[in-house]
Amino acid sequence: WRQQWRSAFDTRHREIIQTSSKLASAMAEHAAIIRELITDRYRVEDNDDPLHVLFERFREILLHDLDPAAFADMVAQTITYGLFSAAEQTDNLTYASMVALIPPTNPFLKQLLQTLIDEAHLDLSELGVGSLVNLLREVDVARITQDFGRQTASGAEDPVIHFYEQFL
Repeated sequence: WRQQWRSAFDTRHREIIQTSSKLASAMAEHAAIIRELITDRYRVEDNDDPLHVLFERFREILLHDLDPAAFADMVAQTITYGLFSAAEQTDNLTYASMVALIPPTNPFLKQLLQTLIDEAHLDLSELGVGSLVNLLREVDVARITQDFGRQTASGAEDPVIHFYEQFL
């Protein structure tokens, strides 16, 4: 049982993630969990509840052919990547401070996260975001973004934006 349980985790107890590829993989796993929890919440909400209302606004404004599964995925990626973007700015990441910490170079991400929190009333703790925050607190994000810059042979580009490719 223990072997089977341990095999579900790439990062072993007390192992600190030190490369962009491992962090991208770990973040993707967290995003998948968040996506499933958003999907579950969407299923139990009524059409006039906040998540459904936000979904309809996304369909009207951004993507007319958006379906609930793609919406849940978009929200999960936004939360996950927003936390990563904020983690690059501080060693003391919290979800209370994440929107304020997103750099002004990404106003769309900042606005989208603010909308998710304010208008959809997403309680991030109910979506499993706490474990992602803990992961990002344990990771030396500055070192990881330097690692990414070396991998792309360019230190001049914004590594947070280009990290998104690995995350996807």
